[in-house]
Amino acid sequence: MQILSVGLNNPRSTWAILGGRSMNSYGDSVTIEETPVGMVPEWLIEHMVNQAIDPRPRSNGGASKILILYSNEESRRESMTRLSDIGFAFDRTLHHTLESLKSSLMTDLRLPRKIALGPAFERVLHEYCALKASKLAFPLINPLPNMSWGPGKTAALSELHAFLAEEQAIDSWSGPGINSFTKILQDLEDKIGGTHPDFLTSRIINGISGGRSPFTLMDIDGIVMLDHAPSLSKSDVQLLLEISQIKPIHQLTYPGSYRLGHHGAQIEDRYPITSKEDLPSWVPEHRISKDKEDPVVERVLVNSEEQSFEAAIKISNSLMDKDDECTVLIVDPAFEENQLNWKKLVQNIGLPSTGIKRPITSSPIGHWLHELVNLGSGPNAFSMERIRLIALQESLNPFSLSSTDQEGSQKAPKPDIELLENIARSEHILGGQGALKRWLEALRRTPRNTEKIDSRQSTQWWMLSLASSLSPLLDDSDRKLLSNEKLTKGCLSGQTLWVAPPLSTGDEWLESIIQNLDTTVQESFLDGNTLPPSSIVQSIINEHSKLRYLQDVVGQKPPKGGQDWVFELSTILKNAPLPAQSSGISSRLRILPPHAALGCTSDIVILTNASSSSWNLKSMKMPFIDEIERHQFGLLRPDMPIRDARHHLRHILNCGERAILIDSSIEKSLPLASPVEEI
Repeated sequence: MQILSVGLNNPRSTWAILGGRSMNSYGDSVTIEETPVGMVPEWLIEHMVNQAIDPRPRSNGGASKILILYSNEESRRESMTRLSDIGFAFDRTLHHTLESLKSSLMTDLRLPRKIALGPAFERVLHEYCALKASKLAFPLINPLPNMSWGPGKTAALSELHAFLAEEQAIDSWSGPGINSFTKILQDLEDKIGGTHPDFLTSRIINGISGGRSPFTLMDIDGIVMLDHAPSLSKSDVQLLLEISQIKPIHQLTYPGSYRLGHHGAQIEDRYPITSKEDLPSWVPEHRISKDKEDPVVERVLVNSEEQSFEAAIKISNSLMDKDDECTVLIVDPAFEENQLNWKKLVQNIGLPSTGIKRPITSSPIGHWLHELVNLGSGPNAFSMERIRLIALQESLNPFSLSSTDQEGSQKAPKPDIELLENIARSEHILGGQGALKRWLEALRRTPRNTEKIDSRQSTQWWMLSLASSLSPLLDDSDRKLLSNEKLTKGCLSGQTLWVAPPLSTGDEWLESIIQNLDTTVQESFLDGNTLPPSSIVQSIINEHSKLRYLQDVVGQKPPKGGQDWVFELSTILKNAPLPAQSSGISSRLRILPPHAALGCTSDIVILTNASSSSWNLKSMKMPFIDEIERHQFGLLRPDMPIRDARHHLRHILNCGERAILIDSSIEKSLPLASPVEEI
């Protein structure tokens, strides 16, 4: 007779038996305890202190050695900071998130190092996919050998493969391209000698299956897993269940509805313990309680969401001025889009701000390097707008600035912007293919009497120097122009204008540009909140060197120059992150998105930008997955974002002594997000 699940059924899938397995399939290796919402239990904090003070094993009368598993890095860091502030050393290897635990287990199992995903690896992966596509490895996506394989196809397959790996659905998936893509990743793993992140969790599960204990888990008595959001992936759940066969796991969860998301993730469907007699022997004895008074939420009304930023900062600053020990946590569901706004506001009140993830192009050097490398490419190649920007910027030198002219004096070519604008207008030079030739022909003509003669030849010399510097990056037709003597003779002197010898490859060009940078002058004007140019340059060098290394070990031939080289460097500059800037000072004010705030605590919690437009609750879309497959494999549940949001919101409102909501719903076009409306 089938036993139907009617109680604690995990909404991710339907099972004939509770949890998809019998209630006792893992024995006592997993226990569940419901705890008050929003706070780390006092008994656990006390035990963290005790196990740090008393290093004796439990068998000799010491405290149990417990590994704590946090929901995210921010809550882990907060807990370790709390222990450090008490004033003694403690074992940091007993404090993990799932990701850091995987890294430790990977080392224990001697798996090859994890491959760092980034622009360099993505470029190598794309070229490898393009090669395989030309051999019909993806017949449904790319049915012809000579059909172009764009970067978007590689990105779509990468996203899909990563998602299916998290949901343990790769082997059962029959959609287009995944089998071939899996083989490509495995080929790259063999060539690079690393482990792709998509395969890491499954290989750790295989490595510890059968109860084999890795070093990280060897000396501990058990694991206490703090509250996690409902969207815990199937691969992570399976990993935790395998770990529970080696060391028992005591999971702390919030009470409430599973269906609505209040309860959060539960690695095995079983009833929570209700008395301290049911506690595992290694868990410190304490009273079982999940009761907590409902929070009182203070609302601060603002006329528009734009005013929420200033209101949150003013409230925070006022409270911290009154109490030197007060800590404030601002939670912004649209934090990723608003990072720069928050950073400026925090700096304005004199507090250190955490580094934010930004691409290299968001820095002056990265931006102007990207503009320069693309000056001769695309439909706007050598357009007046691009030339004006390059001529006026002062972040980098596009070529050697001085040379010895025919009379033996040192001169530097300087452009006349007004003259160039007049020529562009009269000659109708818009940019694109052939634009460089028209510029050189127009500047070569004998100047009119009304024009500034010296200025015209200087502008011609500057244009020739710029084009010669960019020679390795130009197409063949533009490169040939530089050997045309008619175009390289001065409009006034009639003699060949001196330009630096063109470099032969794009790599040499990049090295030359970097060598000509005077970072010491730029760093003398730093305000303390700006990254030094030298660190930005080093990031560019490191990412470009990583790309060349990967191409070498994989056996790909890097482009010497031209459009392919320009595309390579542009991809690095647009996608590679700047080094994270840290003040090294722990701030009393933190600004986090809801998922990063889970598990954190503070004296004051402020929820801002909580409108339906700022808090994205739409179900994630995944390439190549249609509605039939979504239902068949139990993927991409449409209610998962709102269940996560309810869970995060419940923690946010309960994790501080005061909870403040910045409410902009006065603006009728921006109602509050659904979970906020429910409170």
